[in-house]
Amino acid sequence: MKLLLSLVILFLVGLINCQPETFQFFSQIKEETYYGVYSLSNGNITLSTTNAAPDLQVLGFLPKNGSSNDIMTVCQNPSNLQINTYSTSDNSFTTELTFSPNYKYNFVKQEYVFDSAYRILYIPGSVPLNGENYLALLQWRFGPSVRPLVFAKENILKSTYLYLYLYLFRPPIILGQGYIPNSNVPINPVGAYDAPNQDYYIYYTIGTSAAILKFNFVLDNYAILPLDIEPTPLNGVEQIFFYQGQLIYCRIDKGVGVTIAQIELSGPVTNVYKDTDTDKQFNIDIQPFVFDQTTGTITILNSADDTLYLDVFYITTLKVTSFTNPNSIPSGTFVITALYN
Repeated sequence: MKLLLSLVILFLVGLINCQPETFQFFSQIKEETYYGVYSLSNGNITLSTTNAAPDLQVLGFLPKNGSSNDIMTVCQNPSNLQINTYSTSDNSFTTELTFSPNYKYNFVKQEYVFDSAYRILYIPGSVPLNGENYLALLQWRFGPSVRPLVFAKENILKSTYLYLYLYLFRPPIILGQGYIPNSNVPINPVGAYDAPNQDYYIYYTIGTSAAILKFNFVLDNYAILPLDIEPTPLNGVEQIFFYQGQLIYCRIDKGVGVTIAQIELSGPVTNVYKDTDTDKQFNIDIQPFVFDQTTGTITILNSADDTLYLDVFYITTLKVTSFTNPNSIPSGTFVITALYN
């Protein structure tokens, strides 16, 4: 299967700046879901109550829809997954597409890859099969879609549009060698997407081994690239990001600190930043890493009492700018991205 995908990473935006100036986020407080805007310059915040049902959970942002005020989001409720638009004009969600997976799966919040042409959302995760838990690339096709079919007969190319119902259900792509013989122990891989080359880099650990799995959408195949590290148990959050040919690994351990490293494929993992400042507490009660493709930055967020510590890590220079603001982002907010108007 050869897919010529026009894939887009979540959080990809289009202006050039030194660092993000504003964040947007969704936060659920009790049974209310709020949309918020946070200024990095002074810590000011605006919160708007949305019309989200109490059982709707916002999982992440999709790219902004042109100049519209509508925001595309990935959401879920107990019965299905949804692609919704959120209108900042009237603070309302509208369901655009839905999908109900018929298999069990696990994944952690991270960047998603969305093929808008075929309405397919990709995310690395794991699926339990026959008592074992397998590393997988989850692929969810939202709603019916028409896919072009091109074939040759007697040297004459013909094309037609058919409803290919087979494509409405896309099973997870099992990624081999990544399993734990216990379906109650999830594998929590994290991924980063290289759009020009259509490569999806997936970082995962199993036991005392760590590896990058490189999945190519054009060739529809993958390679497993072992890493020269021995992973330590994680009590926190880890993410990877891809920027201008670099794979960056970010990790925060609760109550301990933050580590950022550069990953060389089939080679070493080199620590380039470490922060164990006890004033920051490292509570992980809000999203700790906000990657901005436009500015090539990773903003590290640590809330401690009334203070929000912000450390902006510049990927190209490995430099960090640090400052503090009032701690006004609600605790439990784990859907944050940069906002550009």
